[in-house]
Amino acid sequence: MHLETLRLYCDVVRLRSFSRGATQNFVSQSAASQAMQQLEAELGVALLDRTKRPFVVTPEGQAFYAACRDLLESWDKAKAGVAAVKARVDGTVRVAAICSVGLHDVSRHMQRFMSLYPEARVQLECLHPHKVVEAVIPSRWRSCAIPTTGWPGAAWSCPRTSTARRSSPSTPG
Repeated sequence: MHLETLRLYCDVVRLRSFSRGATQNFVSQSAASQAMQQLEAELGVALLDRTKRPFVVTPEGQAFYAACRDLLESWDKAKAGVAAVKARVDGTVRVAAICSVGLHDVSRHMQRFMSLYPEARVQLECLHPHKVVEAVIPSRWRSCAIPTTGWPGAAWSCPRTSTARRSSPSTPG
């Protein structure tokens, strides 16, 4: 038994239709019907009463549907958890800002960033205005532009480059 078969069963029951369930799972109606027959044979019970139009889900089929739905939901959560770990942001983010902006505005955003990405480290450098420009030259850092006008609420723009890596944002290049 495969998860795809269980998902097909749930879709057939939820949509009350072999053809719509099959379409939802990119298989033919015939393949969906055969998969349901194989599932019933494996379980040794009728899940669907096909003598009625439209078919009726048997009590065993209802119990199996609830269990399959829970199983598939757990599977989807597990996949999402793995994807979240894979997409985890870690490494060091270096931020250069003029002192007044760094001390008063950026620190608040840094705290939010650090709460969202606890695996990442943030290094704030408060510099003289002309040193900020030098600090974010692409040959030295993968750079982010932080506008100094319109605070608070100004957008931060961090263009992705071909050398940028999700697992190590804004590290020295």
